[in-house]
Amino acid sequence: MFRVARLGLGLAVGCSAGYAVQQQWVFGKEGAEGAFNPKEFRKFKLLESQTISHDTRLFRFALPADTPEMGLPTASCIVTRYATGNEGEYVIRPYTPTTLNDTKGHFDLVIKKYPDAKMAGHIFSLKPGDELEVKGPIIKQRYVPNKYKHIGMIAGGTGITPMYQVAQEVLKNPDDKTEIDLIYGNKTEDDILLRKELDALAKKHPNFRVHYTLDSPGWMWRGGKGFVT
Repeated sequence: MFRVARLGLGLAVGCSAGYAVQQQWVFGKEGAEGAFNPKEFRKFKLLESQTISHDTRLFRFALPADTPEMGLPTASCIVTRYATGNEGEYVIRPYTPTTLNDTKGHFDLVIKKYPDAKMAGHIFSLKPGDELEVKGPIIKQRYVPNKYKHIGMIAGGTGITPMYQVAQEVLKNPDDKTEIDLIYGNKTEDDILLRKELDALAKKHPNFRVHYTLDSPGWMWRGGKGFVT
């Protein structure tokens, strides 16, 4: 018998919930000094954005030259905010970077724009050179290499970002023998985010397996069918 650790929708939702649950978040304090700070919001310039799907983009922000790493342990997320224009009023929302802490010079956010989503709408409006305020990290579940023999992951939509963060952390370490199975659900095949990156990891690492499932698959779809709940 072996133990299976399940990183499911709880982790994904924990970094996707709104400001109302901010008091439940745990801001990290330990670890190497990084560009992010758990006690204050800092501004980061947008370098570029790339279209991933019809409603999703990857946004790349610059890290300062004197602190080229984020200071973001796996698995954790950050908080973003912008001022509404009313005195003392902000829109605040957490996101999980898809880049690991040892990535130099930048960090990436994969963001889906939902109807009436205020923060996503604000970030989509940014142009290269514009700044975004960020605070963190929020540590959700610190990953320890080889703690579990097998990790099961369940994600839907943009909930893939914390799972992708953990998978990268596991697979970059040749001494980490952890097995990972990821069930990833979406509405249609076009909605699958980071598919190229996930498939590349699965091809390179036999201990990482991805199982796609769709709510509304096309007639040529050969993967799973059904909802992730």
